[in-house]
Amino acid sequence: MKTFMIAALSCCMLCVTANFSKAQTSPEIQLEANVHDFGEVAQNSKTEAKIKVRNTGSAPLVITNAKGSCSCTVADYPKKPILPGTSGFVTVRYNSSRVGPINKTVTLHSNDPNNPVKVIRIKGIVRAQKQG
Repeated sequence: MKTFMIAALSCCMLCVTANFSKAQTSPEIQLEANVHDFGEVAQNSKTEAKIKVRNTGSAPLVITNAKGSCSCTVADYPKKPILPGTSGFVTVRYNSSRVGPINKTVTLHSNDPNNPVKVIRIKGIVRAQKQG
């Protein structure tokens, strides 16, 4: 019985140590904001936002993709790894040619094992250009 208890305790310690070391050597993505509100923008105006992305983990963060929910929303992202404790920016551009509400998303994919997918919501309203 004593041998069984020692073996069980050893197994538990091994599992805890493995999980702890994994957590210590992984990237962690943190967005400055999960929602960006453009507010009111004029039709056909330049509609762009920079969203700060911080790596609060202890290994390089790699963003592998950033995709808008439609062709009117385009995102550029850092192609180089974001080192631990540093930041990069995702630039979101919205095509403001259509009048009306903006309600789109940008989906980020990264190597963060706990949050491999993050979604940034883009909102606002496009007002028609005044004639004359």
